[in-house]
Amino acid sequence: MFVPLKHRKAQSFLLLPLVLLLFALALPGRAQIRDGGIDPHNLGKGDWVYFMSDATNKLGGNVASVTNENSLMLYYKSQGIRYFIVKAGTSDTFFNGTYGSPQFTAALCNTAHANGMLIFGYNRSYGSNIVGEIAISDYVFNQGADGFIWDAESEWESGSAWIGTTGPSKAWQLCSTVRSNWPNKFLAHSPFAIVSFHSSFPYKEFGYWCDAAMPQIYHFSSQVNLKGSMSASINWTDVNWNNWQNSLAGIPATNINGLMVYWTNSIKPLVPINDVYGPATGQSLAGGTGSPLPNKDVQEFIDYLAADPNPVTTGGYKGANFFRTDLHDTVQWANIQQGTLGIYSNVVNNIVMDDPASTKTGSWTSVRTFYNNGFFGGAVETNSFGTNYLFKAQGTGAAYVQFTPNIQSAGQYDVYEWHVQKTNASASVPVVINYNGGTITVPANQQVNSGIWNLLGRFSFAAGTSGNIRISDAIPESTAVAIADGIKLVYAPPAGPPVISAVSATPADVSAAITWATDVNSDSIVDYGTTTNYTDSATNSAQVTSHGISLANLTPSTTYHYRVKSQGTNSTQAVSGDFNFTTTPLGVVGDIIIDNPNANVVGAWSTGTSSADKYGADYLFRGQGAGANYVQYVPAIPATGLYQVFCWYPQGGNRTTNAPYQIDFNGGSQTIYVNQVGNGGKWNLLGQFNFVAGASGDVKITDGFPDAGKVVMADAIKFSFVPPPSITTQPADLTVKAGSNATFTVTASGGSALSYQWLFAGTNIGNATASNYTVVHAQATNAGAYAVVVTDLAGSTTSSNAQLTVTQPLPSHIDQFTVNALGQLQMNMTGDPGSTYVIEVTTNFASWLPVATNYNTNGTFQFAGNINSNAPASYYRLRLGP
Repeated sequence: MFVPLKHRKAQSFLLLPLVLLLFALALPGRAQIRDGGIDPHNLGKGDWVYFMSDATNKLGGNVASVTNENSLMLYYKSQGIRYFIVKAGTSDTFFNGTYGSPQFTAALCNTAHANGMLIFGYNRSYGSNIVGEIAISDYVFNQGADGFIWDAESEWESGSAWIGTTGPSKAWQLCSTVRSNWPNKFLAHSPFAIVSFHSSFPYKEFGYWCDAAMPQIYHFSSQVNLKGSMSASINWTDVNWNNWQNSLAGIPATNINGLMVYWTNSIKPLVPINDVYGPATGQSLAGGTGSPLPNKDVQEFIDYLAADPNPVTTGGYKGANFFRTDLHDTVQWANIQQGTLGIYSNVVNNIVMDDPASTKTGSWTSVRTFYNNGFFGGAVETNSFGTNYLFKAQGTGAAYVQFTPNIQSAGQYDVYEWHVQKTNASASVPVVINYNGGTITVPANQQVNSGIWNLLGRFSFAAGTSGNIRISDAIPESTAVAIADGIKLVYAPPAGPPVISAVSATPADVSAAITWATDVNSDSIVDYGTTTNYTDSATNSAQVTSHGISLANLTPSTTYHYRVKSQGTNSTQAVSGDFNFTTTPLGVVGDIIIDNPNANVVGAWSTGTSSADKYGADYLFRGQGAGANYVQYVPAIPATGLYQVFCWYPQGGNRTTNAPYQIDFNGGSQTIYVNQVGNGGKWNLLGQFNFVAGASGDVKITDGFPDAGKVVMADAIKFSFVPPPSITTQPADLTVKAGSNATFTVTASGGSALSYQWLFAGTNIGNATASNYTVVHAQATNAGAYAVVVTDLAGSTTSSNAQLTVTQPLPSHIDQFTVNALGQLQMNMTGDPGSTYVIEVTTNFASWLPVATNYNTNGTFQFAGNINSNAPASYYRLRLGP
């Protein structure tokens, strides 16, 4: 007698026996909607958290914005993650990790729900203490969890001493009790994907009480014929679960404790798991160490789940999740974000089509790359999308493979094609795209870029099935072939206004550097003023996503308000909120310190916290490389000038002795090598360099160091402004008599050796390069403004002007000649008070000899001297002295 079934079975699978066809005819129903509106058939994308401490520490160092639980939820939402799964226990013991005691808490659940996220707890289930494991699940739900998952693996198989033959009864006890305690909550189990390899695992008992199964479709390292293909791994899982589901129809109903159990009710939606490890983990297809898993596999995993022509879940796969969150690198995160699974009102799903979903005109050859002989195939082309591909030799174009997408949301779509690697592939395969508004033929070079999605262009499609993509046989090479493998359409939403983020100000005394970012290329305006009236503006007209503007002519020690307005290429504008900064006192520019969380990270760097001499909460480190991986520190320089650049790192015996610090400054680039074995935990000077205002300079710490087996540390960088020299004593004004000397003096200080250049009326004076300058025998032509430019490595400072005034003396004359009682010549004279006079004598007017020098104190003075009796006549004169 055929027993009626409670849940609908999946679509029939190719090449399966007749019993499957009979089974498929009698399957009604679907899984139950659980608390929180959770639909096991439509879970969408999820992620697994092993250690919350690693997840909230920049997601393992891969996402700088994630520093706590709330920012983790925000990032998950930006990637399209709808639920996350946190480890709560191991067997009958709470899991503390390095985060808390225990790790899974009510506070964590509250944060998830505040951000609109679903949170599930999971237990690495052993089955050795059923009562203890029930307590773990009860605890998780009492904290507010939306669901619970048993990570049940080899411990539940008969080889475990505590299991033996009791696996089914223990699984029934565990799952039925938790379901009884929490009848409306979401439950799932996560077993191995290949059922045939784990025949003693209680799949049907777990499945009966759970709402979904989450098979671990990992890179099956032991099956070398799969060659790591995610399409093949999913296909192999399909075969195993189809066979297992078919087997349930032959098991008679069982009475367990008064409940009549129909085992076909163990058939539940599959929500597969993919192993998404970053390159730093050393995971490989060989199992454990070696080459990293290809980032593209994440994309293929999501896309083939969406395109799978033979899914074992009715309606196809609409859920998947990824283990583990802190090991996803930036490219893997990008692929997770780009993929779509699940039906949601706010998401336009990617349309992914494998060649079995196409229609064919003409004679195309189908090659089965997997499932050729039993399961594993002998085809050499193993990077197909799905389990097969089509090819055809040169033709007239009458033969083609047509992919007809069912467009749910009209609009612009990016169209991609996938082709397998084939030595005789054409370099110019015509791909005819019939879109809303016309037809275009795009040549695809299938000699290159195999095993990935290749962009053909962006085209408009109307809702429905009026558009299509045809791969034609009209190739130009007579010895080549055209390949039809997969097609993907990705919705390109209409561009909205730019999203403004990371707005920051670095003020100086009379200037400020403003930086911000936008999600699309845009030009921008910064409005600013001492109030939110914003009386001034500065414009950055470059169409970029990273922006910087320097505001000038500001008032020291003043608070300014500012906002950013950005306009995208589609002419839509976004306006930020109000921000403010306060300028420093005159002459003061504050230090700029950049810790590693605010640096740009290129490549996979590890995050460390254990060194006590670190700057801030953590630091980054990496082993030897070629220099292509680096941590970049970009300062917002508020004022052009000289800056001292310092580095901070935690020292240690395994550090490189030649850590490369590349400083890109105004006028060049220089690499400084630092021995990080010692001198850690303090600021170490790298040198002095000129930077211009803005964000054009940087410091990069690279992995290009020579000592293998060591690591380079990237922690913090400081930029300290070196002010130009200051003048402590300005040159003073001078007034001298014509013919007198005038000496100007300046006193200055600076950060390095000073040099001087004196100026007269703004023009350099030759050889006037000391800290003082003397005008000798000043005349009227020397009167005017004198100044000095003081220079050191940080720049130049010009003194204030000092005025030289040259006065002319009053007329001088000899008033009276007499001979005194001693027989001497006595002269009474009048001259300029305060001047010095020289009395000279001659007998021939050709040679004048000085006979006396007198300082005229009050305007009159006298001279008495012997008379030259040998001269027939002597003549005297009065001359202004020095």
